[in-house]
Formats: sequence, C-alpha cells, structure tokens
Amino acid sequence: MCGIAGHIPTAYDSAKPVDNAPRITRMLDALAHRGPDGRGLHIDPDTGVALGHVRLSIIDLTDDGAQPMFNEDRTIAITYNGEVYNYPALRDELVALGHAFKSHTDTEVLVHGYEQWGIAGLLDRLRGMFAFAIYDKPKGLIHLARATRRGSSRCLSGAAPPALRSRPSPKRSRRLTPARWRSRARCWPSR
Repeated sequence: MCGIAGHIPTAYDSAKPVDNAPRITRMLDALAHRGPDGRGLHIDPDTGVALGHVRLSIIDLTDDGAQPMFNEDRTIAITYNGEVYNYPALRDELVALGHAFKSHTDTEVLVHGYEQWGIAGLLDRLRGMFAFAIYDKPKGLIHLARATRRGSSRCLSGAAPPALRSRPSPKRSRRLTPARWRSRARCWPSR
C-alpha cells in the first residue's frame, strides 16, 4: 500500500517562494512504512502546490511507475494509492483514442483518463479501491477522490485557491482560508 501526501497553499507568491519540501518530506517520512520501494515529491514553482508519494511497487516495478506522475507536458500531476481493477480495459480504450503510455500502471490510466473524460467521466468508469489527488495546473483545479465502501466514488473538486492562479487579480488577493476553499469546492458521488 502506497502513501500519498500533499499541501495546497492558501497564499503563494512565486517572487517570494516558500520551501514546502521540508513539510512534505516530514509527511512522507511518517508514511515511509507504506512505501519502501520509492519516494517522489513535486512542488510546482509557480503555485507552491506540493504532491508527495511513497511507493510500494506492485503492478509496474520499473521507475516508469514513479509518482507523482504527470501527463506528457507536465501540466497535470497525480499522486495515487490503490488499485483500479478495470484499468487494462480503460487503457485499451484510451490507446484506441490516441493516448500513448510509457508505463504499465493504473496510475497512468488515471492521468490519461482525466485528460480524456474529465473528473466526473473518469470516476464513472473506475472500478476499484483508491484515493488520489489530481492537480490540473492550466485549469487551476485540484481534485481529491476516493472509492467508497459501496463501490462508488466520492470527489471533492474545486477551483484552486486564487493564489494558485498564475495571475491573481488584486480583488482576489485576500487570504483564502481552508474553510473558504471548501465553500468553493463541490462534492458529488459517482454512479
């Protein structure tokens, strides 16, 4: 079982970046027992969004399965734990739609599936047990999703705090608290 971690800053100035690496490193240290096969960390220099992962290699034992994982142009990032039972069929469907894969992981299926179908369409197709965070930098969105015990999925999805937008307007420069972010997010079940 892997471990995932992340940090979403409520205020960030790329001209005065805050080093989130120690914070995420401490989180990953606390999860080290869940992922002895590797560790990854990504901090977006423009927004300060940080995603971390400790890996227990099961499906693809190569470094191609390392996380956080990105799409081809590195604008969409994911950190993921779990298993998608129907990922081979989803992968075949995505290959037929023109997506190219570099690994044999279910994680990469999630990245390409999100690009193809969006978060709601992706969650509707997934069968398995999982939790993940997808950061979509161009859209300024963060999606936090998990499978429920009843076989459906839940997702908290919302516009990233204004500090995560590349050019926040002066009207949006006030500090965005986690409660304000949650009030802007939406949550829905799939299926």
